Amino acid sequence: MEWTMEHNIIYCRDILLVNPFQSKKGSVERGSLWTQIADNMNSLVSPKFIVTKRSVQEHLAVLQKKYQKKMRQEEEASGISLEKTELDILLEEIYVAEQIGEAEQEEASRMNQEKTDQEQARADDVRWTAMETFAETQKRNGEEKEKKTKRKRRSGEMVDYLKEKFESEQKV
Repeated sequence: MEWTMEHNIIYCRDILLVNPFQSKKGSVERGSLWTQIADNMNSLVSPKFIVTKRSVQEHLAVLQKKYQKKMRQEEEASGISLEKTELDILLEEIYVAEQIGEAEQEEASRMNQEKTDQEQARADDVRWTAMETFAETQKRNGEEKEKKTKRKRRSGEMVDYLKEKFESEQKV
């Protein structure tokens, strides 16, 4: 199929509409979103598209490479500032959507990893507690109780003893 500027613009608009970058890369959900884009484009009458899921994905990579090359050439050529076409603007928006999607996936992955680590630590604690002998458990529980409760020191018995001793010495 010959891709014209009109084809590319409609294609980029459809990508932004469906936004396949919101799902994890390589997932079934993302694949179904790319299939949806291909089906949407094949259903158009004018301009006519004949694409598959794979061709849609690969064409985006081609467009992005061309856009990056064009931007590099503009930066190297000092003083030249070309007007951005609608396709350039759409490709920038796709790039931003892709970056946002990747950041969200990384954040979700990090949160999932933290949750998994916490669950693993709790499971290890439970395993260690289960493997303890009864004596170790009693010792651990006893240490916790001693730390929690303060012992009262009663000096009443000592005072009584000293009084009796003092009185007995007085009598002698």
